[in-house]
Amino acid sequence: MLQWIEHHQKFLLVLIVVISATAYFPSLFNGYTAWDDPHHIILNEDIKSLSPQNILKMFRSYYVGMYHPLTTLSFALNYHFTGLNPFYFHLTNYIFHLINILLVYFVVRKIQPRPFVALFSALILGIHPMHVESVAWITERKDVLYAFFFLLSLLWYLQYHSTQKKTWLWLSIGAFLCSLLSKSAAVMLPIVLFLIDWYQHRKWSKDILEKIPYLALSLLFGIISLLSQHAGNHPHFHQDFTLFDRPFLTCYAFSYYCIKYFFPTSLSAIHPFPTKLGNLLPTEYYLSPLFVIIVIAFLWKRWRCSREYQFGLFFFITTIILVLQIFPLGYAVVAERYTYLPYLGISFFVGTALDTLMQKNKNLRRIILILLIFITILFGVETHQRTKVWKDTLTLFTDASVKSPTEYSRNNMLAFAYKLEGDLQLALKNYLTTIDLLNRSLQHNNHISEVYIERGFAYWKLGDTTAAIKDYLSAIELDPKVPQYYQQLGTIYLRTREFDKAIDSFTSAINLDPKDKTYYHERGIAFLRNQQYEQALSDFNTAIQLKPTWGKAYANRGIVFYQLGKREQSCDDFKNALALGFTEAQPLIDSYCH
Repeated sequence: MLQWIEHHQKFLLVLIVVISATAYFPSLFNGYTAWDDPHHIILNEDIKSLSPQNILKMFRSYYVGMYHPLTTLSFALNYHFTGLNPFYFHLTNYIFHLINILLVYFVVRKIQPRPFVALFSALILGIHPMHVESVAWITERKDVLYAFFFLLSLLWYLQYHSTQKKTWLWLSIGAFLCSLLSKSAAVMLPIVLFLIDWYQHRKWSKDILEKIPYLALSLLFGIISLLSQHAGNHPHFHQDFTLFDRPFLTCYAFSYYCIKYFFPTSLSAIHPFPTKLGNLLPTEYYLSPLFVIIVIAFLWKRWRCSREYQFGLFFFITTIILVLQIFPLGYAVVAERYTYLPYLGISFFVGTALDTLMQKNKNLRRIILILLIFITILFGVETHQRTKVWKDTLTLFTDASVKSPTEYSRNNMLAFAYKLEGDLQLALKNYLTTIDLLNRSLQHNNHISEVYIERGFAYWKLGDTTAAIKDYLSAIELDPKVPQYYQQLGTIYLRTREFDKAIDSFTSAINLDPKDKTYYHERGIAFLRNQQYEQALSDFNTAIQLKPTWGKAYANRGIVFYQLGKREQSCDDFKNALALGFTEAQPLIDSYCH
């Protein structure tokens, strides 16, 4: 059978692609979900033009606290040719996934000589139900795109070592850069290159220089990733977990990903962080380190002498380690999309084990073949059904609510679904619809601060400032460490001319984030309107110090100078504001500087 597989590799590879294409076919007819799709695509004005200025902005901007300009550019290309038709956005994800199946085969084939291992790895990437999220969710284009360039980089690196032609090395480095520009998870590629060198018995001393560009890029984008998370201004989701809890969360995540490779059941869009009862995590979290110890001990005892098994295991750990909750990450303790590339390591491990068994025992070949057919059907059908869950927001989160272990988490899922729909309607300026959706969200869970903030904003836009202020205060009571909440409340107080309250709100924001220029600028406006000119001058000075090119801050400081009778300094600031592109300074110059 192994000889037949070797002689029919191309046929089997095409068959794997066809099976995978069939499994994912329903995803082509899904729509958008209100989970990040609006922010990245529907309402993202940056993707609606391919002008040089817009493209440059994509490479200078963070989107929802993430830096992935190449992914955003791919959305812009979709929009340029087909508008907002979701079919073509899904089709792009679909095509990249099918190409990645081919790339996995060629990469694994280059790393080791066994065709069965390469075909098995390609099959699992193609049909594993844990990968549906990466393909069927339009926003997760970054997964299939970064994996595409990641695998290309590995393939060209291996080609470089087989030919010693520098062109392949530079192509590999270029593909790595594109992978980093698609998703920051690519930063682990240099470690994978060292693993490949170790597996293929290369001397690191000879190859270390060629890794310097990879390591430099990895360091640079690691820093960018940290900055992007700060820029995302996410509320604090991890305040309930102590340093003592963190290792148990990490072991649980590792255990979850290992188990779900073999038993991908009860899949869900969100796997929420556990609820602590009596300051304790659920029992399974305290048992998870035992699972990790048993797995490591078994693998070490059974396969410590085989580089193939070690390579597969280390590939998995290297590519999954950044999302094991060693550091706080995301809204959920685990996420299915994080396995898209890391599962290649486990597939390499399992494929090697199956291939070895078939070589040593002819009687097992038929059993393994039947098992593979069964798994292909089982995983393929599950993936086919799972893609339909991503049809729209309420379908997705109704499914998530059914999978939730407790009534509390089920209600959370439904609350989140209505909140996301409310986000979309709020962005579309349908304020009454927004309020109705957020009211439904609060019926399921009235402890989500963002819901109050968004409903408060909708009330404010409808002119009901009393209801808006009440909602903002409710949000602050629930989550008192988010400076943006105080800023938005202060803005409402400014509009209602309650200047002392506005000043107090902006001061609270500054105390939480003293390096944000906007809070000083807005408190300066409150001081100015309250005729506290010296305090206003101090705040505008700080805002300008934090951003010396901020024309609006110069204009407002000019108004303060005018009120203080310092006409010359006032006019200098107005002229500086105009020179920095703040065109509203021209009427001020015309009125006060002649």
